[in-house]
Amino acid sequence: MVPSVDAAVCEAFFETHSVFTAGEFHAHLAAQRRRRSAQQSARALYAYVRAGRLHRLKRGLYALRPAAGPVDQEPAVSLLQVAARMTPDAVLAGFGMLRVGP
Repeated sequence: MVPSVDAAVCEAFFETHSVFTAGEFHAHLAAQRRRRSAQQSARALYAYVRAGRLHRLKRGLYALRPAAGPVDQEPAVSLLQVAARMTPDAVLAGFGMLRVGP
């Protein structure tokens, strides 16, 4: 079950972050004074993964799962967004740079 106390704060974060790190999520919740420890933030992430809202790409990196919708709908996360976030020093060059949105 997803924690209901922080649901609105978490959903607001998810609207602006389709691919994010656990550290970014924790910093957002800490700024909102919703969670005080990294362990509590990790538990919230785990709950969202179990609920099917998030997909764990690798340790500490998460992506939104696409909502059920029309087949021709754009995916929630592009592969370029994921590639750019796989490591802290990842760099996209050439045409790939032009395709990544805000």
